[in-house]
Amino acid sequence: MNNLISNLNELVTENRGKFDSVLTNLDEITTKLNSSKGTLGKLINDDQIYNDLSLAVTDIRKAASNTEKGMNQAQDLFSRIDSGEGALGKLLSDESIAAEIDATVNNLRSFSEKLNSGQGTLGKLATDDSLYLELQSLLNRADQALDSVGDSGPITAAGAVSNALF
Repeated sequence: MNNLISNLNELVTENRGKFDSVLTNLDEITTKLNSSKGTLGKLINDDQIYNDLSLAVTDIRKAASNTEKGMNQAQDLFSRIDSGEGALGKLLSDESIAAEIDATVNNLRSFSEKLNSGQGTLGKLATDDSLYLELQSLLNRADQALDSVGDSGPITAAGAVSNALF
């Protein structure tokens, strides 16, 4: 027993400086904590920081809950699409709809090509300015005929317009 006490006394004596340093550092740390210095000191002593942190944790929990709900809804949506429900599900799973869409796109392409090349009535209207120019000329002549009619009677006016147009 004396040997143990002697060894312990020797250990404390040899490391007295280190023990003093540790105790001094521990004293400084506790002083700073008690005086609300530093983040940890403020967290320990300031109720407002605690309340803010508590609210932040509550908000994080709500966000996590909302995210989980959103993920469940997305999973349900994808399951319904996978099973062919709704317009998108049918579009992705029904081959006949895909064929109809292909046919419609081909028809639109063919129509557009004919229109651009001047084929058919609409194609000619879209690409040939002659009808527009003729219509503009006709309207100008009608306007001039109506101006020249003036105060003439209805029968004379109709004849004047007819002559001017044709």
